Amino acid sequence: MKRKSFLKIIITLVLIGAICLMIRNKLAVNQKYKDFRITEKNVQSASQKIELNDNLTVTKVVQTHKETKYYATVNIYAKKASELSINNWYLYENKNIQPNQFDVDYLRINGQATKQMKAGNNTIKIFTYLDSKALQQYHLTIVAHPQKSKYLIYNFLR
Repeated sequence: MKRKSFLKIIITLVLIGAICLMIRNKLAVNQKYKDFRITEKNVQSASQKIELNDNLTVTKVVQTHKETKYYATVNIYAKKASELSINNWYLYENKNIQPNQFDVDYLRINGQATKQMKAGNNTIKIFTYLDSKALQQYHLTIVAHPQKSKYLIYNFLR
């Protein structure tokens, strides 16, 4: 009989300890991500200026497709020469298709296969493939990260 009550006490203490750890971890996660925010903005005009960060400003976006090939020409003004990362550039096709990332091999800046932008105006050309079911719904999406825990999703609608 003593053995069963001792086992019940041990199990109860283990459960109480596990619950305390889960509460502590939940509070730590809440504290860490308390200012986390994702804001989505739809850009209707092809020539609306969008500041991606302190250095880069999108000044114009032109999007086209030929059959299942998507092409975009993006004009970016850079305050100083820098390297462009398109890791956060996506082709959004629709909610049922995972967004497509662009292949760096097809990136052209000012007509050259490079990632380096000069100070001033730069013309970026990118390419990827479209899903044939999404030919009328696609658009360029750029995710900007201006501050810690703050993300901006720019949907460049056609």
